[in-house]
Amino acid sequence: MKYRIDVKALSAKIGFTLFCIVSMFGELMVQLVGENIRYVIWVVSLFLIIYACCENSKVWINKKVVSCLFPWLLMTVIYVLIYNRSVYKLNLYTTLRWLYFFSFMYFLSAIDSKNYSSFIEILKKLSFVYVLGVYFFILFPDKYNVMYKIWGYWPTGTNNGFSGFHAGFANHYSENAMYIIPSVFIIVSQMMTSDSQRKKRTYFIDLLITGFALIATAKRAHVLFGTIALIGTYYFFEPEKRMSRGFKILIVTIIILVILYILTSYIPVLNSLFERFSNIGIDQESNTRFSMWELALENFKKSPMFGIGWSGFKYEFNKVLYNPLMRAERFAYLNAHNVYIQLLCETGIMGFLIALKGAMNILRRTFYFLDKSVRDLMGNKLKTIVFFSLAMQIFFWLYSITGNCLYDTMFSFYSIAVGMIMGCMIHMKNCGKEIKQ
Repeated sequence: MKYRIDVKALSAKIGFTLFCIVSMFGELMVQLVGENIRYVIWVVSLFLIIYACCENSKVWINKKVVSCLFPWLLMTVIYVLIYNRSVYKLNLYTTLRWLYFFSFMYFLSAIDSKNYSSFIEILKKLSFVYVLGVYFFILFPDKYNVMYKIWGYWPTGTNNGFSGFHAGFANHYSENAMYIIPSVFIIVSQMMTSDSQRKKRTYFIDLLITGFALIATAKRAHVLFGTIALIGTYYFFEPEKRMSRGFKILIVTIIILVILYILTSYIPVLNSLFERFSNIGIDQESNTRFSMWELALENFKKSPMFGIGWSGFKYEFNKVLYNPLMRAERFAYLNAHNVYIQLLCETGIMGFLIALKGAMNILRRTFYFLDKSVRDLMGNKLKTIVFFSLAMQIFFWLYSITGNCLYDTMFSFYSIAVGMIMGCMIHMKNCGKEIKQ
C-alpha cells in the first residue's frame, strides 16, 4: 500500500509548530542556545507557512481578509514601520516580533481550514508543558535553582524559589499564566462542541488539571478575565439558548465561588489568589500601574491627535519612573500595563480609533459564525475553532485593561485566533455561505 504525503499540509503543521515554540519557549531558547536561534525559527516558520499557502507558485490575496484586516495594515504602516521610536533608536527586536506575529496572522488565514483542528491540538500540547511545569515545581520547589541558573535570576514571583507564585519554566509568573491560558480555552472549546459524553468527561478532567495550574500561578487577571471570556463565549455561542444559559451561568458561578472560598482554608495556593484579589488597588503592583497610567495620560495630552510614537511609552517610563535602586535592569523599559491608555499615548486619537476599528471588524465577522444558519453548516471541529477564537479575542481585549497584550507574546495567541477565524470565513464562502462584510 502506498501512502501519499500531503507536503503542504505537513509544511503548514511544521511551520505552525515552530511559530508556537518560538512564541512560548523563545526566551528560554535564547538563554540555552543563543539569540540567533529565535530569528532562524522566525524565518523558517514563515517560509513553511507561505509555502503551504502557495498555489501554482503564487500566494493569493483574499480580498475579504484584506478588507477585514485593513485597519491593522494601516496601523502597521503608519505606526509600527514609520512613526516608531524604537526603530529610530535601532532597538528592533520588539518591532520585528510584532511584524512576525502580524504576518503569521495573515498567512494562517490562507491555510486550508481543515488543518486548524490539528493546529489547536499542537497549541494545546505545547501549552500543557507549562501546566506540567507548575505541578513539577509545586512538588520540587528546590528545582527552581535550575531556573535561576538558566535565567540568571529567580523567576519573578517565586520568592527566591521557595514560595510565592508559580512561574514554572517561565521567567515570570505572569508569563507562565499567559502560556497556560490557551490550553484552558482549547479544552473548554472542545468540551462545549463535542457530541461524545465520554470525551466531555475526559475534557472536564483536563480542565480541572489546567485550571488548577492557572490558579496556582496566582495571576489575578488571567483567572478573572479568562473566566469572564469563557462565560461570555458560552453565553453568545448559541444565541437561541441565551436565557437558559444565563441562569445556568449564574447558578454555577455562585456554586464555584462558594466551593473555592471553602477550599481557601485548606489549599494555600487558593488562599494566595484570594488575598491578591482583596489587595487590588492598595498593593505595590497596583500603585505602580496607577503611576504608569498617569504618565501615559500626561504624554497623551502633549500630542492627543497623533501620539508620541509607537514604543514611546517605555522610554518615558525609563526617564520618569524607573528607579535602579528599586527595580532590576530588566525592568528598565516597561509598557503601561493598559493597552488602551498606551495606544492613546503612543498613537493618539487617530491610532486608537484605527486599532478599535480593526478589533471590531474581526469581532463582527466572528459573531456571524454564531448565527444558527451558519453554525448548522459547520462540523464540530470548525465550531471548536470558532469557540476558541471568540474566547481568545474577548480575553485579549479584557486583559488589555491591565496587561500589555498588544506588545508582548499575548499578541501571538491573538494572531492565531484571528488568522483561524479569517480562514474559516474563506472556508464558509467556499461552502456556499457568504459571510457578510
